[in-house]
Amino acid sequence: MNDPVEMLIDQMRSYSLFDTINEELVDILHIAAYIPIPKCGFNSHTKPFRYADVKRAHNKSMSRCWVLEGRPRGMQFVYYRMYTRAKSESRHELLVAYEHYMQRCYDDLNETAECDVRLFWKQIKRFKVCSSKVYLEIVYGDKMCSTPESLANCFADYFHDLQQPKDNDNFDNEFKYSIESTYNDIIKPCGVEGEYLPGGLITEQEVSTLIG
Repeated sequence: MNDPVEMLIDQMRSYSLFDTINEELVDILHIAAYIPIPKCGFNSHTKPFRYADVKRAHNKSMSRCWVLEGRPRGMQFVYYRMYTRAKSESRHELLVAYEHYMQRCYDDLNETAECDVRLFWKQIKRFKVCSSKVYLEIVYGDKMCSTPESLANCFADYFHDLQQPKDNDNFDNEFKYSIESTYNDIIKPCGVEGEYLPGGLITEQEVSTLIG
């Protein structure tokens, strides 16, 4: 404090106005207290979403004017109304900025994860010696089917034999009997085989009515 005191004494000797001396004294005290007294400031790492709109809304919070007016409470006070309105706008801007920032973070994480998955499979394919294709083997009758073409033909032969009227174990006699019984039940009301079903021909107008 030796240097500030000497500066103050020099100012008192050179100035005769008390207002000027008071201003100089306040400045000296501020300079002396700037370093030892702890202070807080904005940390950009704790709130990275605090962009320009949030700063403008915070500057318009009117908190300083409200404090200078003695912190009045009640909507009848002008500064209190201005302070509450500005505070609400500031919180809204801060919430919107936070949501946008978190959405960008989530998008970055998803994109990074997708890149990691693609890179993983790219590395797997790069170090893979050869590609192998394994097909199942099916025995149908006396034939062994292992290739894609033979497997397809095997299924085709199976369903072909299933629907053909053969007296073997593969033919579904119960299904054939149920179809024939249903067909005979429909034919009986028609009178004579070969006639149209009850109701007559289906006209184009009836089809158009159903479709339309």
